[in-house]
Amino acid sequence: MFTDEEKNMSGEESLQLIQSMIGSAREGMAMNGDGFLFWGWALFVSAVASVVLIYTDYASPFLPWNIFMLGCVVVLIVNLVRPKKRGPVKTYMGDLFRNFARGFYICVFIVIFSMNFGSVPTNYAFAFLLMLYGLMMYVMGVSMKLRALIVGAIITWTCCLASLLLVKLLYVMSLTALAVFAGYLIPGYVLRAAWKKQQQSEKVL
Repeated sequence: MFTDEEKNMSGEESLQLIQSMIGSAREGMAMNGDGFLFWGWALFVSAVASVVLIYTDYASPFLPWNIFMLGCVVVLIVNLVRPKKRGPVKTYMGDLFRNFARGFYICVFIVIFSMNFGSVPTNYAFAFLLMLYGLMMYVMGVSMKLRALIVGAIITWTCCLASLLLVKLLYVMSLTALAVFAGYLIPGYVLRAAWKKQQQSEKVL
């Protein structure tokens, strides 16, 4: 049998371990905002360009998205062939976030596949993508305690619901641009500002 003191110490150590795991995971999630800004601007430009092309009755309004997908393939290939640097020690929370990200991108691939080869209408497919983006933003926002991401998730889910009601492709692309702006770009710049402030404070110390 454990004494009360041993139980208290065990609880404190467990709490410290959990906090350490969460802290380590947060540190490995691109806290400088580069990831959010890179993909945010790529998605935002693609959505806005599609809006312009649809509005001007261009023959291939999804050309920006085709270019975006080609760029994704190039980035994926580069990441696969580039020598990997030895990262920080793996933690349970870090593995959890990485596995969640893998599952998220598999779901995104399934939606894109259904858009191109299945019977799912394009406007609904983009709405489903917004639903997945909102889930990713919410999970990361709660994990990192970043209010901008949580608000971005709510806005993205709202745009998703609106896209299901306003099925016209021009509106769907406009809502996609709004969701990306709120869920990627704003949190990205918030993270960038916080990271720069932290870097400056560390230099002073």
